[in-house]
Amino acid sequence: MTPTGRATCIRLDLNDMRYPEEDSIRATRRFWIQTELHPPLGDPCQD
Repeated sequence: MTPTGRATCIRLDLNDMRYPEEDSIRATRRFWIQTELHPPLGDPCQD
């Protein structure tokens, strides 16, 4: 991950464990995975 990517995650609290799991980006990401919206097709990090 780039420094910009790390800063973005920190700033947006994308992986923050301080919040309850059901009330966070983690719950949203789980939903995206279940609906096949994440990871996006062609995502270079998944290759």
